[in-house]
Amino acid sequence: MRNTEHSRTPVDSGRSGDDAVNLAAIRSLLDIPNQPLEEMIEQWSAARTRSLLAMATYQRAPQVDDLLSELVYATSIAREVISGRWCVVAQLLRTGTDSAHFWSVIGEAIGMTELQAKDGFHTWVASQNDLRHQTGRFGFTDAETNTLHHLAEAASW
Repeated sequence: MRNTEHSRTPVDSGRSGDDAVNLAAIRSLLDIPNQPLEEMIEQWSAARTRSLLAMATYQRAPQVDDLLSELVYATSIAREVISGRWCVVAQLLRTGTDSAHFWSVIGEAIGMTELQAKDGFHTWVASQNDLRHQTGRFGFTDAETNTLHHLAEAASW
């Protein structure tokens, strides 16, 4: 495991008492420091490995802190990974992808129905437009929003 300023020192599940190395508890998404995805994956993997070793090698229950770290990091990783999916859908629409079943293909790719995918995309576009109105800098302009809504509606079902 790479040691960075954000890294947590791993718990050695095979030892107990004073010689065990302790881990700062990660019990909520708010406990995760701002760090790149690669580091989050390393932290998740380390907690997962310690939990598996505790069960398989040492024949005892994993540490609660390791289980919670594993759960929190997995949730954070999943959120990070799927956060850009609507950007990819927008790019597909902009490329003029001519699919006879665009929304069914997109829905299948992201684990949604056609209607959920289309509605989710429209909701995301609207939220990006709201962001532009709030910040004046980030998100979609009204023109970009209208273009994406029209492209989404023109895509075949």
